[in-house]
Amino acid sequence: MFKKTVFILLLSFFVSLQITGSIFAKQEKEPRPNTPNKRSMNFYQKGCAFENIGALAQAEDAYKKAIEAEPKFNAAIFRLACLYDIKGDYKQSKPLYERILQNNKGFYFAYNNLAIIEFSSGNEQQAINHWKESLKYDPSQIEVYNNLGLAYLRAEELEEALKCFDAALKIKPSYMGAANNRAFTLQKLALYKEANSQFDKNTKLFSYEPLVFYNYANFCLTYHNYPRAKELLNLAIKFRNNVSTFYSALAVVDANLGDFDEAMQNLAKATELDSKPFEYNRDSAIVYQKKGDIQQALLFYNKAMEVNPRDSLTVAGLGEIYIILKSPEKALELWQTHLSSKEDFLVRNARAKYYISSANYSAARSDLAYVLGKAPHEFNSLYLMGNLCSAEKNYSQAISYYEKTAESCPYFAEAANSAAMIYCEQGDLRKASEIISKSIESVPSYADSYSNLGVVYSKLGNDTMAVTTWMQGLTVNGSYAPIYYHLGVNSEKAGHTDDAVRYYQTYVRFDPDGKYAGDVRNRMRRLLEH
Repeated sequence: MFKKTVFILLLSFFVSLQITGSIFAKQEKEPRPNTPNKRSMNFYQKGCAFENIGALAQAEDAYKKAIEAEPKFNAAIFRLACLYDIKGDYKQSKPLYERILQNNKGFYFAYNNLAIIEFSSGNEQQAINHWKESLKYDPSQIEVYNNLGLAYLRAEELEEALKCFDAALKIKPSYMGAANNRAFTLQKLALYKEANSQFDKNTKLFSYEPLVFYNYANFCLTYHNYPRAKELLNLAIKFRNNVSTFYSALAVVDANLGDFDEAMQNLAKATELDSKPFEYNRDSAIVYQKKGDIQQALLFYNKAMEVNPRDSLTVAGLGEIYIILKSPEKALELWQTHLSSKEDFLVRNARAKYYISSANYSAARSDLAYVLGKAPHEFNSLYLMGNLCSAEKNYSQAISYYEKTAESCPYFAEAANSAAMIYCEQGDLRKASEIISKSIESVPSYADSYSNLGVVYSKLGNDTMAVTTWMQGLTVNGSYAPIYYHLGVNSEKAGHTDDAVRYYQTYVRFDPDGKYAGDVRNRMRRLLEH
């Protein structure tokens, strides 16, 4: 399942830019007017007075009169442009900023607001050029470094983005916006240790702000550290218990821990507070997808798409639902449409996963190579590359990628299990059991590890340890269907027919269309006939 990284990044873009835009529009230390005459100055001062009391229409009229009296009165032109920005009328404000710069290229506030307009219009490179020009005149502008970093981030120039956030923090180490965005950039670069350190540092520096706990929780969710994510979200809720998004995110964590009753309770709390937020619909879709309720997942993904059709998590997840519903053409069309407007790691990974399952290995390799070219430590892509190599029967290369995955994401137990099962198939059962046992020590909440370790013990001829291990897995996740399958096969082998049937029935109840469903029904039919 895909997590929340990209959503948080996009949230940071728009929040940071809106705040910065208001800062530029209300500068206390404003550039001096270009030697205005007395009449134009009088109108300008009236405009400022009107603006200060919120009479914006009168302020707009006064600034226009000031400019009529002195056409090169840059301060009045700037104020008028800012009023248009407040109304969202960029067609009016943009020419005014350009006019200012024709009069005086050193009036760097004009560059800043032009950059915000370009960024808001999706013209990242133009925004970057304007902000870089502004910094030539005043290299101490921390908001500009932050915004420039966000523009680089959206343009997928991650190293440049990191330099900008570092520059802002060098000037002001306690600048929360840059600290958060630095953490997100390190996460996007898939530098786990560095990102984890920054997120953790942020919770200490800004412990008064529940959003830093929420952001760190989403990072832990992305990196499969579900217990820590749950702890952090509970801290966020302790600070502010009326935020719907906190509860819906907690529901996603619960679903990943296999606690669906708790997940549904948290979704109910989230909708009680506010059922309209985009995050609620998307998080509900993720929970239902994890639960196996595909129709409900489809319903909520579509609701989320109506609000934000560019959200990577939603697009990737909805495509996965189409695949499950055996409509791969709809998934591919959705993903291609998304990728035609923005490059995206999550969506490329989702598409690569499908390509691997459909044996289109060259297409999968192309998508994964793109992501790893941008972020060599991106663990989902490394893992999928391992799956690709395994599908191509290049097992040594597959194990190498699984090992790299584990290095990039210590809590990604799937990688260790995949490597172990290759060793198991190759007959190196001791190596397989060693890898899975070590993985369980690191991630005790991953039920598949217990399922696979039990299989290894069974192949070693130690059925007692196999059953004990499977039972331990059910204490972690009582609805994990494959374990019931293995228990059924083991009971059938031991001649315990009633137990075998009971385990097979439980498997079908939890996963009626699962990997072993056909075999389970055949076994039950045979046992019941006799």
